[in-house]
Amino acid sequence: MLNRKPTAKLNALQNQETAADDMIWIEVTMEFKELLQKRRCVRQYTGGGIPMNHLKLILNAGLRAPNACNFQSWHFYCICDSEKITGLVPTVCRFEWMKNASAVIVICTDSARLEERFGDRGTMFAVQDTAAAAENMLLQATDLGYGGCWVGAFSEDACSTYLHLPQNHRPVIILPLGTYEENPEIRERAPFDEAVTFIGDAEDSSTEEKPFTLHSASLPRAVFDDLYLGEAQFNNICLTNGHFSDMNFTGSRFGGLCMNEVSFGCVDMRDAEFENVDFTGASFKNCTFDKITVDGASGSLSKKEN
Repeated sequence: MLNRKPTAKLNALQNQETAADDMIWIEVTMEFKELLQKRRCVRQYTGGGIPMNHLKLILNAGLRAPNACNFQSWHFYCICDSEKITGLVPTVCRFEWMKNASAVIVICTDSARLEERFGDRGTMFAVQDTAAAAENMLLQATDLGYGGCWVGAFSEDACSTYLHLPQNHRPVIILPLGTYEENPEIRERAPFDEAVTFIGDAEDSSTEEKPFTLHSASLPRAVFDDLYLGEAQFNNICLTNGHFSDMNFTGSRFGGLCMNEVSFGCVDMRDAEFENVDFTGASFKNCTFDKITVDGASGSLSKKEN
């Protein structure tokens, strides 16, 4: 998971007293848009460890989160001991998968100063601050090649007792982190227009970023992995000797494709439409074809059962 080649390196000190050999190196490996798509809720961990320098990077990302009045009304407890992690279940929560996490970060509010200034709203501000910190940490963990999950369903009282937390530290978020093999599928979001309302006029739409376009390209032996291509268009494509595995083509439409000797494995093609497609020698294994429509196809196909 951690074999990506870094494109840049930045260094920062935890504080002025930090020795030079304790510098934190930040490896920037993803564009921000890629990072947003890559981050998922990962609940299946392989049990591999997370080195201390990476844990410090993740925790430091949380410390850089925006927060009310810069009071930094939080405290992070990073559990690295495997027995202590295992003991969280079922004492604090009931998620068995959490036992395989490499580390667990318990994010607490420390809201006394905010409450003194803002009253009850100060309590809310402190929780908002921890939410920003949690997202920062999840994004940093993702960029380093780890998976994590935001957990809010747990017993605050049991957590406080189990970790012997001081009274002013209220646990509000638990972040299990760990190594993983497969990224979960992207979960669909509500349509943009249903979730967003513009009040007033924005700049002309001509200034909006154009969608990614790849035209008249030759990409032999190209590899496409972990992509979200919702509403993408594919026209006049040659996929000779291609291989598709763990793909979701539900409701997709394909026209003018050449798929000679292509193999498909674990592919969902429910409600897909194929028009003028050449399937000569193509093979399908463990594929779903419910309500599929094929018009003007040529060649022979074979369906292989597991």
